[in-house]
Amino acid sequence: MSNRSRPPPAWATSEILASRRSEPDKVRSAAALIDTFALMYPQLQDVDFRRDVPRLDVPVYIVEGAHEAPGRSVLAVDWFERLSAPSKQLVTFESSGHTPHLHEPGRFASY
Repeated sequence: MSNRSRPPPAWATSEILASRRSEPDKVRSAAALIDTFALMYPQLQDVDFRRDVPRLDVPVYIVEGAHEAPGRSVLAVDWFERLSAPSKQLVTFESSGHTPHLHEPGRFASY
């Protein structure tokens, strides 16, 4: 299956189809998301932060939703555990999936 023909993930679909959006906005958002996946995913397939970014010289915050797709969460935690940084914090948002900044904006802003 080509990247262009893959459907967007469920979290993206729910945000795009939110009732507060106008129909033309929903169509534009869906098209932009599909284009983003088609252009970015092929470029990102060979990127592995666990291998490519073992150290950062700045404080690091990794933000994840408790309801994130398991494959993504495992990779983020694995990288976090290996990462060398002056300080680092893994922050889990219990009521969120892939987009904690949208699902828990008040708590997200506090960081």
